[in-house]
Amino acid sequence: MMETLEILQNNLSEPSVFTSESFIAYRRKKTKKFNALFPRYAILGFFPKLYHWIRKNYPVTIYDFVHKPHPYYIFQVQGISVSYVFPGIGAPLASAILDETFALGAEICLFIGPAGVLNKAIPRGSLLLPTRAVRDEGTSFHYAPPARYAEPDADLLYYTKTLLEQSQHPYFEGITWSTDGVYRETGSKIQRLREEGCQFVDMEASALFSVAKFYGKKIAGLFLARDAVHEMGWDPLPTIAKATTRVVDLFHIGVQVFLHWEKQTIENPLKQKGCPK
Repeated sequence: MMETLEILQNNLSEPSVFTSESFIAYRRKKTKKFNALFPRYAILGFFPKLYHWIRKNYPVTIYDFVHKPHPYYIFQVQGISVSYVFPGIGAPLASAILDETFALGAEICLFIGPAGVLNKAIPRGSLLLPTRAVRDEGTSFHYAPPARYAEPDADLLYYTKTLLEQSQHPYFEGITWSTDGVYRETGSKIQRLREEGCQFVDMEASALFSVAKFYGKKIAGLFLARDAVHEMGWDPLPTIAKATTRVVDLFHIGVQVFLHWEKQTIENPLKQKGCPK
């Protein structure tokens, strides 16, 4: 008889003995930094070079007491406060930083990052909107019951899609495959997942969706097509001009999503206007 996998033995209703709140309290005490206010809105960006761009374009307040290599840049846009953080690479680290971001006070998050495509017809530099994620990583099972998919918040997904359409940026939407095994993407698995409807491949989306749902927070994501994987191998895809501009486009779309959300919250605090229910 095969033993039950440990990853399927999580009691999600049992509290953890070590939490992001306790770690943040420890770091505040150790560093003597007691920043009280944290933005409701947060961008998790898998583009560390965006720190430099943000610093050049916005006055920023830096929260670096939690993790020095992953500071939060706090800035103002049209009356709302937004944080930006590079959450590292891979589901475990990114999920831990998202957990801490919620503990600090964030409620609505958008992650932006690179992804591979399973369809070579999708050009490099295209914007990609993940509508759900296949859970082929381990972290999500510590936050959500076993299931094939994890999903973004429906309302935030709707707002993000609406902003993409209004921006007239060409984009592709579909299922993403979130995997820990970047060097174990086999041809048969790629074919099977593509037949299922997977369009993209990443490392974090399903875990981030699961963390947000566990805490009752809102999250959605946007990708930038960077390379392709298919049955014949890996294809870095042709280099695109103005790659930095595309990353900044993702950032601006995220900020616009927050601005529209804030506007609708003020106008109708009990129901997000226009969201499908």
